[in-house]
Amino acid sequence: NALTNHSTTIEHIEGQLPSTFVPGRNLFFLSAAAIKAKEHDISILYTGVCQTDYSGYPDCRQSFIDSAATTISLALDYTIEIRTPLMYLTKADTVLKMQDLGCLDWYKQSHTCYEGLRPACGKCPACELRLKGFNQAGINDPLDYC
Repeated sequence: NALTNHSTTIEHIEGQLPSTFVPGRNLFFLSAAAIKAKEHDISILYTGVCQTDYSGYPDCRQSFIDSAATTISLALDYTIEIRTPLMYLTKADTVLKMQDLGCLDWYKQSHTCYEGLRPACGKCPACELRLKGFNQAGINDPLDYC
């Protein structure tokens, strides 16, 4: 895929998963987090997946999250709840929520560029989606772009 192989072009062909899809990525992250959580007697995980603005990734849907919580809980014989506070928010809604929380400056430390550039490219699908969210929220993105 385009996120792990720089010779693969970032593209999204209608009816296909984007070339940036990393199979099993969110399942891996959630499984690893759940194992660590169980070690510390923690039963609730939070993840920032969002099916409102998602790019077609199957592991950003609520149905996946529900299934993952069940599967991980069964695998660990320990109940894990996965909460997704951003699931039904647009990127603009998320930016406005961060503003309400007084945490907009946190975005300066985040990174979404599919090209892996710093400053971010501002042109890849992830940068475009991020910039669109800030634009729709009427707030300047504090991240540096090329």
